[in-house]
Amino acid sequence: MSYFNGLKLTKKGEQLQAQVNGNLSKTLTFTRAKLGSGEISSEDEIRFLTNLKEEWGEASISNCTIKDETKVAIELQFSNQNLSEDKIFRELALFAKTEDENEVLFAYANAGEKYDYIPLLKDSPHTFIITIHFTISSSAKVNALIDFNSYVRLETFEEAMKRKVNKTDVATIQQIRNMFSDEFIEETYSLAENLDIRNLFAGTSLSGGARFDLSTLKAREEKIVNMRLLSLFNDLIQQRMNSDLDALSNDTESKINNLIRLLNELSSREATDIRNLNNNIEQLSYSVATVSQIRELLKKGRS
Repeated sequence: MSYFNGLKLTKKGEQLQAQVNGNLSKTLTFTRAKLGSGEISSEDEIRFLTNLKEEWGEASISNCTIKDETKVAIELQFSNQNLSEDKIFRELALFAKTEDENEVLFAYANAGEKYDYIPLLKDSPHTFIITIHFTISSSAKVNALIDFNSYVRLETFEEAMKRKVNKTDVATIQQIRNMFSDEFIEETYSLAENLDIRNLFAGTSLSGGARFDLSTLKAREEKIVNMRLLSLFNDLIQQRMNSDLDALSNDTESKINNLIRLLNELSSREATDIRNLNNNIEQLSYSVATVSQIRELLKKGRS
């Protein structure tokens, strides 16, 4: 495999990175990588490059991760599937852009004489994975255009599965108890006080003339009355819902019956109109004899 002595930022890359450092309104987006076989005179030339010297292919971005807020890892993948001849792998270039800037050559590396050949598929099928590491500002926003047709490495898959497992952790009993503190329960599900119950039922008569006497309620009795109040309230809500549903059902049924009756009337009228029309047609189809024709018939009858 070719040996690259690290990627270096181009002038355009430096300008792009300066725009996103400390600017949360902009995102540095890595778009793609290119491969080539061209040569450069020296590494000083890299800063002024805008493209490869001799491009022969592209590499897709398969992953982009940020570690410790400032360390970015870009994973590239390419294969020799579409090659028609052996290629010298000497150039590696990474392209990027921001929301209001076009794509530019962000970073570049050249292996020089430490290059390698990429063989044809029929000779040796290969998929190559290259990971590029570089440092950014802790306040910079970074993104990448991931090619979802890329292969997923086992290591990447296992890390993703670990994150998924962590997100489905089950809370402990103690954590649940801490969530539902006594203050939370008291504020959310507080029961009516003794005075509230008395005010609610004050002077209410029972069947047979008996009356509620809540003046001597005990704490346990208050809870029982509260439970009964909740039950009655639920019953009232259910009755109201049932009443509304019955009314709606009756109204709907009445309207349906009216519609059916109207359709029947229209159908009956239509049948009557058709019969009358047929009678008129029949009457129109009868031919009437003239006076001369009648006389001629009478003469024939006499003879």
